Amino acid sequence: MQKVVLFLYIAFGSLRELHYQLSLSKRLGFLRNHDSSLLEAKIVETEKVLNGLIRALRDD
Repeated sequence: MQKVVLFLYIAFGSLRELHYQLSLSKRLGFLRNHDSSLLEAKIVETEKVLNGLIRALRDD
């Protein structure tokens, strides 16, 4: 189970990196606000789900 949790931590870190890159792309003008808002909502939703899964598996 520890290997799964470690993998999920790595996946969560990659997701946070994607979130940062999205913010940077928006600030630099590569993405329109509408497009970035849709993507950001999906990223935030995925972060919440992944965080809940990590917490559930870690506390087992």
